[in-house]
Amino acid sequence: MELIIILVAVYLGYIFILKPFVIRPFQEGLKREGNNEYKKINSKNRINHYQPKETQDIQSKKKGDDFEGFIAKKIDQNKCFKIQEWRSDKYINGIYAKANHYPDFEIEFSMNNISRKFAIECKYRSANRGDIQIAKFQNIKNYHDYSNEKNIPVFIVLGLSGVASNPNEFYIISLDNIVSEIMDYNYLQKFRKFDIENGFYFDHILYQLK
Repeated sequence: MELIIILVAVYLGYIFILKPFVIRPFQEGLKREGNNEYKKINSKNRINHYQPKETQDIQSKKKGDDFEGFIAKKIDQNKCFKIQEWRSDKYINGIYAKANHYPDFEIEFSMNNISRKFAIECKYRSANRGDIQIAKFQNIKNYHDYSNEKNIPVFIVLGLSGVASNPNEFYIISLDNIVSEIMDYNYLQKFRKFDIENGFYFDHILYQLK
């Protein structure tokens, strides 16, 4: 009988004293602390992933410049190449020159009294899986207009993953082979270049950049 009374007293003490005045406040304190920590982490993620458009544009511009610089060095490795034009996209408040629509590089190939010109547009993408956006539709149209106007071939040199100043993968795609803004990663493999360290070679007979 005494044991039953003790157990009842312990139970009542848990229900009316320990739980409402000790356990529940402790649990609520942990919950508040967890929510505050979640808010801190979530706030940090929002800062990292939802940056102002101006900041994103600056970062994107820097990546583009870094990749262009890398490609310029590879172009210079071939003594038959001479960069005639190296266009840098400059704009302010939506004001920009017509040349912004043109490919990044216009290059002259000269060898044994043979001279040919071609153009390169540099594109860097951080992803290397799934669907890859090569360029916007309007950009592709602009490159075609430029190619027709100058009567020279245009090639897209695409860098994927790694860093913009030295991507992990490289692709050379003739403008004639681009029929959509998006290309599947697996389909892109037919244009992959594995020996980028040796720079570029231009076949002036077939008009192919390799």
